[in-house]
This record gives sequence, C-alpha cells and structure tokens, in this order.
Amino acid sequence: MSGVGGSMSGSVAMATVAHVDRPVVLVRAGETAAEEHLPGDSGTASARTPYRDVAVAVAVAVAVDVGGPCDEVLDFVFRAAELRQAPLRAVHAWHVPLRRGVPGVEERTRIREEAEHELTELLEPRRTKYPDVVVRENLHEGRAAHVLVRAASGAGLLVVGRRRRRTAVVSHTSPVAHALIHHVNRPVVLVPHD
Repeated sequence: MSGVGGSMSGSVAMATVAHVDRPVVLVRAGETAAEEHLPGDSGTASARTPYRDVAVAVAVAVAVDVGGPCDEVLDFVFRAAELRQAPLRAVHAWHVPLRRGVPGVEERTRIREEAEHELTELLEPRRTKYPDVVVRENLHEGRAAHVLVRAASGAGLLVVGRRRRRTAVVSHTSPVAHALIHHVNRPVVLVPHD
C-alpha cells in the first residue's frame, strides 16, 4: 500500500509493536509460505525447497545492542533458524562517528575490527548452544536502518530486537523499527528485550 492507506496500516503495526510485550511478526499482505523458501530448479519458490536464511539485525545500540542484554532476541533467532534448518545471517551495522572531520583509515580499521570482535563474542555462546545452526557474520558500514533494509532482501525472515521503553506518557518504536516496518518486504519479527 502507499499513500494514506500505507501510512495508516504502518501506524497500526507500529502501535502494536510498541505496546506488545511478546515477539510480533509482521507479514506483508500477499506473502505466501513458498516465498520463505529458496527457488527450485524451475526458478520459482516452493515449499519443498530449503528455507531462505534467517537474518538477525545486530547494530550497536540500535537493533541488538552488542553492549547490552539481548538474550531474548538471540535465542529467538537461533531457534527460528534451527527449526527451519536454515542458515543464520548475523548482520551488524557499524559506522564511524563524524566528530571532527573525516575519520582516517586507521580509525576506520580499528572501529571495524572492534565491531567484528563484538559480533563474534556476542554470537559465540549461541553457537555452542545451537551447534546445528550455520552462522554467517556480515558486517556493513552504515546507518542501521539503511543497512538492515538492504540486508533483508533475500532473507526468509528478519529478526530485530526492540528495546522495551516504559514511559508513563507514550510507547514508541525506534527509528530502525520504523524503517523496517515501512520498507522491508520480507516477514519481520520484532522481539522486545530489556
């Protein structure tokens, strides 16, 4: 949908996601079960072919905070990949903050290496707990919302964490969740975590 209809349906999805304390799966109208599978020899998706990969969004302080608790999100995505017998693609968005001018090559390299290390450390306990799940780590430089919208294409399912925000006035979703709800055409799971 586009225009007012798309805006209204998006606002319902966002309000639901913001208030529900359990994982929420958002599926676009017209999505079929076959679309979660890889194309077969004929080039069309079929429920008889393997599942597409399950992607989890891992972004510093946004989708899954690598510095904070995100056990619910990681357990959910590893179980989903295990049940589907599908590979897990961990997508980590990182960027160099623009403090004073353009960062040098050394600073960019250091920040990327830190991001690689953080992602590996974050996933390691689950790799042991779910030994049958094949995990691929993908690091992309850029803002989380842009990286995750691009990364969702080709995935059968995108799982992203949503930090619980308990305020007396209003509940809301993050800019990343907002972008995913409006721009990703694959099923998206938003898993609340503390």
